Amino acid sequence: AIVGACNVIWIVTTIPGMVSSLYQSPWPEDITKRSYLMDGICGTGTPYACPGDAVPIPRPDSANIGPDGQLVVPPGVHLPKAKPFSLVE
Repeated sequence: AIVGACNVIWIVTTIPGMVSSLYQSPWPEDITKRSYLMDGICGTGTPYACPGDAVPIPRPDSANIGPDGQLVVPPGVHLPKAKPFSLVE
């Protein structure tokens, strides 16, 4: 019963945090201009732009947006080809 209660507490406290992190606002400019607060996570000197409204959260081994606003495709990663829609009659 204790293990079950611990699992329920973990789910109740973790899942809302994961969902809310997907809808984060841009990082404040005052934080992004101080390297000691960024700790190499994103911004200048890293291959990642800081997440915000127009910048998705980067994942390992996936294409991402660089600090200069350009698309960065890591070696060995292939972007999917666009497929035309099929019209159903």
